[in-house]
Amino acid sequence: LLPLVRWGGAFIMALGAAFHLWGMVHLGTNLTISISTRDGHTLITSGPYGWVRHPLYAGGMLESIGVCLLLSNMSVAIAAVCFWGLIAYRTGMEEERLSDAFGEAYQRYRARVGRFFPVGLPRRD
Repeated sequence: LLPLVRWGGAFIMALGAAFHLWGMVHLGTNLTISISTRDGHTLITSGPYGWVRHPLYAGGMLESIGVCLLLSNMSVAIAAVCFWGLIAYRTGMEEERLSDAFGEAYQRYRARVGRFFPVGLPRRD
């Protein structure tokens, strides 16, 4: 059973990495390391952003679940839970900035697309 769990973890980790990379590529020049927007940023709501509002973080969360299963280590699982808490905190601040920058358009987007988990099939604006 353990080898099957570990292979499952490797698969989940690869899915998370692919989703993370898709989000980075799709974000293009809007990608920043800070939680603030810059002049010229646009609101991206297509591609992985049609599934979840934060695909980079969602991909990272999937990757961490995969690593937990792959390594079968309680210390890694505790670190992953701490990571998820920090990401949830950071996205709260980030979403305030996005709401300030994009106003009503961001509020509509936020109402129909889940933060880290899809709430339905993606649709185009």
